[in-house]
Order: sequence, then C-alpha cells, then structure tokens
Amino acid sequence: MPSAGGKLATEAALRSRPDGDTLLNAVPSLMIAAALQKNAPDLARDFAPVAFTNPLPFLLVLSAALPVRSVAELVALAKAKPGELNFGGGVASFPHLAFELLREMTRIDAVMI
Repeated sequence: MPSAGGKLATEAALRSRPDGDTLLNAVPSLMIAAALQKNAPDLARDFAPVAFTNPLPFLLVLSAALPVRSVAELVALAKAKPGELNFGGGVASFPHLAFELLREMTRIDAVMI
C-alpha cells in the first residue's frame, strides 16, 4: 500500500486485527514522521519488530559537471560559493536529514530544492 511515505499503510496495519496476518515494512520516513508529527503512529510503541529486511545504503552523488571528486572538495566548493549549491532529497526524508547533518557539521550553506 504505497503513498504518503508509508503513512497510509502504517495506519491500515495499526487498525488491523493483531492476528499475525498483516505485516508492515516500516520505511525510515515512518520513524521521522513519529518525531515530527503529533498523531503519527509510533513504531516502537504500536508495533512489534519481527525481522530486519531492508538496510538503507546512502550514496552522495554529484553532477559530473562539478569540479569535485571527494567530500572534502565538495565542502571546500560549498564554502567558496555559499548558497550557490543545491541538494535534494524530499522534505524530512533520510537523505534530507543526512545532508542537513553534513551542513551542520561542516558549516556549509547549500539550498534544498
């Protein structure tokens, strides 16, 4: 049941009978939603984990047109051109929060699109 970052599926699973016939593949956006939204289901409180099924590798990918080949070079470029570099990832998604952490740790100024 895709849509709304997994929220609809989570709510349907939460309403289902706890008879073992319904499984929820809890995506990271659900953990973020619980922290940011008042009425979001709480995965830790409302569900029992049964298996770890989908590790999430993260990659930092850049346009080949940028003159950088490492994270250090990216940070240096961002510091040399504050506010001129853009990044994307979906509001409050894991990629968004990961890049916000990079921004905070390196004190770079980049614009989310």
